[in-house]
Amino acid sequence: MARKCRKCKTGLPTAKLSNDWERKGFCGKDCAFSYKPTPKASTKAKPKKLKSIAKLRDEAAILCQKMVKLKAADDNGMCKCWTCGVVKPWHEMQGGHFIERGKAATKIDETNIHPQCAQDNMWGMKNTTTVLAYRDAMVDYYGADYVDDLIARSKQPVKHTREWIAEQVEYFKEQIAHHERRLNV
Repeated sequence: MARKCRKCKTGLPTAKLSNDWERKGFCGKDCAFSYKPTPKASTKAKPKKLKSIAKLRDEAAILCQKMVKLKAADDNGMCKCWTCGVVKPWHEMQGGHFIERGKAATKIDETNIHPQCAQDNMWGMKNTTTVLAYRDAMVDYYGADYVDDLIARSKQPVKHTREWIAEQVEYFKEQIAHHERRLNV
């Protein structure tokens, strides 16, 4: 089967190809430079790949932390650290988890998340005194029974659905919008 030019369809020599143009399938540089490949047959648009439940839960957790910080801010936008009591602007605080973030059951539970300064949230939670201070604050605010129930819930396996996470995200966005209006952010 004889090779043909990709543009003008004239036959190419069957013997050893003599130049680069012939090796690339053209009879000369004019055909090579003017050649525009035909687009491939249109394929169906691929459906958008759904995000994993874990990815959706991570996105919801970020919104939940922002909501908690905004809720805790006073009318001047200042937040008090849940464990050490330092007061800073809400956007400088972090959303500290009483039960670590790795537990899916309590990852986006707003009663498990409270404003914490970076010092306490990143390094202090490795220190027993900070963890105990967080627990004491939780017991004072929610009561010992609720804290024990929260700890028990964190140990239970949970399977969140996309719909449930979407409802939570919608709630968080509404709350964020409300508190941003309140703080004029």
